[in-house]
Amino acid sequence: MELAEELGHPKLEEWREGLATVRAEIKGR
Repeated sequence: MELAEELGHPKLEEWREGLATVRAEIKGR
């Protein structure tokens, strides 16, 4: 995700947080 860091878009940060949440939910199952 180096590109995401370079771009530094707030939406990308939200997307990354959302993706982490989804992954956590999947692992929880």
